[in-house]
Amino acid sequence: MKDGYKTKAHHKNKLKELRNKVPKLESSKAVDARNSKDVKKDDIDQLLDYLTIIAEQVSRKRYGNPKEIFELAKTNVYPKKINELAESFGMMIVKVEARELRLTKAIDKLKKINKKLQMEIDERKIGEKTIQIYSDIFNNADLGLCVCQMVNIDKRKTFKLITANPAFMQINKLSMKDIQGKPFEEILPELCKLGILNILEEVIRSSRSIELGDICFEDKKGTQDWFLVKTFPLSSNFVCISFDNITKVKSKGEI
Repeated sequence: MKDGYKTKAHHKNKLKELRNKVPKLESSKAVDARNSKDVKKDDIDQLLDYLTIIAEQVSRKRYGNPKEIFELAKTNVYPKKINELAESFGMMIVKVEARELRLTKAIDKLKKINKKLQMEIDERKIGEKTIQIYSDIFNNADLGLCVCQMVNIDKRKTFKLITANPAFMQINKLSMKDIQGKPFEEILPELCKLGILNILEEVIRSSRSIELGDICFEDKKGTQDWFLVKTFPLSSNFVCISFDNITKVKSKGEI
């Protein structure tokens, strides 16, 4: 078995064995003696070999216990050469551990940020699906639906059409190009004569729905259609108007 892969117990025993070979010195004279004749070169070589092995173990985190290196840095116990090397290795270990701690904290922070971003992405996906569902309902509804926005034009409040569904287009024989961004009174002047602009403003102000009741529309050919018209608030200065064709029911005298 190679030295680099020996067990913790082996290293502990080896350190004890080497330490017993080195006299514990209490005075400066003893220190001088230790640096010269009291410590055999073979003992120092063994300590160097041992220090090298432990440093390699720590660097690989295979052994992961730097206490032996700090033990060899004790100035009252081991030769100066060993002390200096052990102290240098010990400082490197401290710096590496500090850097690893910073990296760990940075990684933990990044994980939290990633988790938050993932939650936001998931919420956005849910929001996008919800918007798509509402869009499908809006576009496939049998009711005519149009969305208007309250704006200020020439210092007076009025409404312009923002969008409408296919049923509204069919009812009024219009296209999106015909209505988008146009003043409400230009598209549906008949409703303006009934005071609908004031009603729309009240819907936004009160944040409640208002039913206009049954309204008859007549085309250029004189054909009449009856619609139950309702208004309800949306977010900000937006309001929606619904047109429910009740002509068949009206002709049967049911309402």
